[in-house]
Amino acid sequence: MKMASRNLWRNVRRTLITMVAIGLGLALAMISIGLGDGGHEQMIESGVRMGAGHITVQPLGYQKNPSNDKIITDDALIMEALKDIPHVREVSSRIVGKGLISSAANSSGIAFRAVDPGKARDKSLLAPHLISGDYLAVGEAGSILIGEGLAQKLKVSVGKKVVLMGQDASREVSSALFRVKGIYKTGVSDLDGYFCLISLKGARQFLGLEQGITQVAVYLDSQFEVEKALPILRSRLGSLPVEVLPWQEVMPDLLRFVQLDDAGNYLFLGIILVIVALGILNTILMSVLERTREFGMMLALGLSPHFLFLMIIFETTLLALLSMVLGGGLGFGGHHYFATVGLDLTGLTPERLTLAGTIISPVLYSHLRLMRIFGLLIIIFLVTLTTGLYPAVKASRLAPVKAIYQY
Repeated sequence: MKMASRNLWRNVRRTLITMVAIGLGLALAMISIGLGDGGHEQMIESGVRMGAGHITVQPLGYQKNPSNDKIITDDALIMEALKDIPHVREVSSRIVGKGLISSAANSSGIAFRAVDPGKARDKSLLAPHLISGDYLAVGEAGSILIGEGLAQKLKVSVGKKVVLMGQDASREVSSALFRVKGIYKTGVSDLDGYFCLISLKGARQFLGLEQGITQVAVYLDSQFEVEKALPILRSRLGSLPVEVLPWQEVMPDLLRFVQLDDAGNYLFLGIILVIVALGILNTILMSVLERTREFGMMLALGLSPHFLFLMIIFETTLLALLSMVLGGGLGFGGHHYFATVGLDLTGLTPERLTLAGTIISPVLYSHLRLMRIFGLLIIIFLVTLTTGLYPAVKASRLAPVKAIYQY
């Protein structure tokens, strides 16, 4: 190790340039992974908040053929089954469906969701985006929240009446009168012109139900707890005519986008690893070629090829460790900045974007998990070590006499 350290610093400029190149590659990889994982976390959290939670309990067959007549009549059994399941943060009962909303001026097809106005998770969906009026009140049945785009199309304002029509639980056409309680604006035209929010009490009156729901949305501490909670809930509800689905099955489009984006990140990481490997190979190989005569003399004086091989490996290992320390420091610095300040992409689009039913935040925040960091460092170290094998083998196979008289 002592000889390897001395040899590494014979050419200080080349060693430092290689260290900076490898360190910058590692730092870019860490920042890229952090922003990628952070963006996915934000998208998934937005998706489960706007959708039906990390885990969704709904009538059997509802995922393939959603219909207003498919109802869970007794949600008390589901609530009982959810007790004591680890990492369950909140549970929300909902009724979802589609219909036609009309005013005196116009009509439009819409999707509606009925929620309990007292649930904080459901309230956080649209309450922060209200531009006029108020949020739904607990206990009321005849109020509705609509988007700004839909309000402009219907030519209604807060306090005006609209009629909601659709198929009820008995597959008959029903209608109900609602008063606009509030108007929201998310900045997403598809959402503001299509989505409505009503209370569970109002939805049951509209659908002709005394009780019952369409979905139970289960929110966990994070998406990484789904695999732990899902089998427990499925085993407890196995006797009921319901399906218990993770968010990956409820929102397959979002899952495919995350997987595709991950593939792009892995491709970027692979390019960085190739650059790192070429930089190390160049430094170590040039160092070996410059010392060919020296190695020949060392072998002629009795140094074993095995010792020479280990010395080159130690040089490679030392270069890798120093570069990882530099790159780790730069990477953590960049990660900390983007985790606190974020990467603002607001200027790239005039309005907020939606993807697979989720609102994509214009500000990305980095999120690095410990296992991802360890995995990246191990990969960088193994690539570095593997790259140093060729120069080490080449040096250990030198013929002493030929190496001495080569120059």
